Amino acid sequence: PRIIQHPKSVNIIYGKTLTLQCNGTSSPIANVTWLKDGNPLTSYDDIKLIENFYVYSRLTISNITTQDEGLYQCRYDNIIGSITSEVATVAIYDHPRIIQHPKNVNIIYGKTLTLQCNGTSSPIAKVTWLKDGNPLISYDDLKLIESFYVYSRLTISNITTQDEGLYQCRYDNIIGSITSEVATVTIYDSPRIVQYPTNTFVYEGNLTMLECNGTSSPISTVTWLKDGIALQNYKNITIIEKFYTYSRLVIPEVSNNDIGNYQCQYNNFLGSATSNKTFIDLIGKLIWFENVLKRYIAIDVTDTP
Repeated sequence: PRIIQHPKSVNIIYGKTLTLQCNGTSSPIANVTWLKDGNPLTSYDDIKLIENFYVYSRLTISNITTQDEGLYQCRYDNIIGSITSEVATVAIYDHPRIIQHPKNVNIIYGKTLTLQCNGTSSPIAKVTWLKDGNPLISYDDLKLIESFYVYSRLTISNITTQDEGLYQCRYDNIIGSITSEVATVTIYDSPRIVQYPTNTFVYEGNLTMLECNGTSSPISTVTWLKDGIALQNYKNITIIEKFYTYSRLVIPEVSNNDIGNYQCQYNNFLGSATSNKTFIDLIGKLIWFENVLKRYIAIDVTDTP
């Protein structure tokens, strides 16, 4: 046998029909076998046309997949001998497909976040991680490539509330692009007070306010304490901005009953945070005390020998 036309290398889109052709001559007429990666193919469509001593063989594989990618040859055999063609490389171009989407995560502040995404494509896709629709610039990404599969693992150490959001992985190659389903990352953070209330002197009958600012996730409930006991009926203005809760205790008309030590307390299911004690006192009382103290000092000085 002699091969006159060798099969040619092919780049083909996933799902299309692969066709390879091989032409040879021999006498007596040769038997034609197609090989993939050196092994005889057992199931395929083969059209043979025989003219005189020529055998035209055409291999057809419908609905081709990445499993069909490889090195193909035709082999001609008769009683005189055997000959194998040159190698034809069949490369399957497959648009990216995501097999495993990242999953929602609830994670404690300061821990390490790990998200995983698995996909397949040919040629191998580039993987990009997105947060709130925007590509992440700085992160640890471990990629494992096996055949046409790319396993990508996103890792963010020492996570903070700034890392909370919607995460996706995106696979891109020359055929196309695909983005995963959304994984919601929720950061759980125990309460922390970032601004403490301050000591306040006020004239009797005037309005006064104490302010306390804290952060947590989920958002805390805020309770004000007077002399260690939770206040029941009071005016509290609360402003929530993302993970921060700004709380104001308002006393419209201060009286002797309002004199005491105050604290704000933040609570969520992870824990509690209580501010240092701060006091409200009347200016009139302070002036009276100072006047008494001055008179006492003056009398004491006069009576000294």
